[in-house]
Amino acid sequence: MFFKRIAACVAGAVLACSTIEAFAATTLLPTFGALLTALENGESVRAVMRPGRCTLESGNGGVVAFSSAMDYDVYTHYMLPSDDGQSAKEVIATSKTVFSISTIQNLGAITNYVRLHVFRDNTAKLFISILDPVTYQEKLNGTFLCTLTDAEKTGGVTLLQRTR
Repeated sequence: MFFKRIAACVAGAVLACSTIEAFAATTLLPTFGALLTALENGESVRAVMRPGRCTLESGNGGVVAFSSAMDYDVYTHYMLPSDDGQSAKEVIATSKTVFSISTIQNLGAITNYVRLHVFRDNTAKLFISILDPVTYQEKLNGTFLCTLTDAEKTGGVTLLQRTR
């Protein structure tokens, strides 16, 4: 009985803390410049990605129904050479790999890899790859061209700075 109460208290404390975090105030970062400033100042930034609001550039498109979010725990700011080799685009990139169990299309255990490039012209490229966690064989993939969400709230990538 004693251990059940401790477990209930711990679970309640964890839920309370996560609820507090979930309701922290956020500020929309509508531009590349605002994102770069927030990251360079050490602010906590989250990207919410909605591939359905983007254009499928390549892949099998099986991931269009997904909506996901990730924090900018690690990022890189650099010049990305273009395909023609003549020019380069300034980019802020981040990625995340997560193991999970999926009920979508009966995929079962998966490794979900997501990479996000945000460009100075306020566009973004979202790469999604769903892999078998043992063989790393790709099950679903997609590359999406997106715009950043601005005051109109229509973009496929929404950048939020969390404030406390």
